[in-house]
Amino acid sequence: MNSDTLAARLRPFETASDRRAPPGLLLVSRLDARGRARRAAADPEGNRAAMVATATHLLGCGFAVAYAYTQGDEVSLLFHQGEGAFGRTHRKWISILAGEASASLSLRLGEPVAFDCRLVELPSAELVIDYCTWRQEVAAQVALAAACVQALRGGGVDEDEAGRRVAGLSRRDRHEVLHGYGLNFNDLPAWRRRGIGLWWADPPEGARGPRRTIVDDALPRGELHLALLRDRLRDAGA
Repeated sequence: MNSDTLAARLRPFETASDRRAPPGLLLVSRLDARGRARRAAADPEGNRAAMVATATHLLGCGFAVAYAYTQGDEVSLLFHQGEGAFGRTHRKWISILAGEASASLSLRLGEPVAFDCRLVELPSAELVIDYCTWRQEVAAQVALAAACVQALRGGGVDEDEAGRRVAGLSRRDRHEVLHGYGLNFNDLPAWRRRGIGLWWADPPEGARGPRRTIVDDALPRGELHLALLRDRLRDAGA
């Protein structure tokens, strides 16, 4: 039996679960580094550098990415609305993006790291804004919990016990924990509380040169954040 005959028989089984994103929908991917949450929280500066490098790599890994956002151990990507790579097949996008992110961070850290990836289809620009706002809110929650754990550990509580204590606390109570150690969450750098945004910037009109990457580690909140996201959506063709 030749290879063409085998392919005709077996390819349908290989692609039975393939799904293609319909044209016109906005696509967002979210990638999470497996098992790195604690290490990211324990070394925020080192983790910031590694995750910014990974997000920068993903901006240029062959897909038309209009905006990248990273916080903790995750990266989210907003793609250009017209991006049609690999026929917009979920399997291809997910496997390639997870592979690119895993390879980039592994090389950066000198040890194996694996990302999982999900691809989210969003039918409107407003839902993209809601999605990005949600991830920024999660960043604040994660950062607040991590700051509490670090404060408790500085007070002599072991890591596991500190994690258990913080897990059962409300946001208000977590702030109270920090205040008890003379700390204020709002004194942390903005990138720890809100995450980091990245996007392409073209050279000034009339100038020559490659695009450069904007890394915004002081993302705003509220209306200013919404305005920034609308700008990125215009870049995405939405």
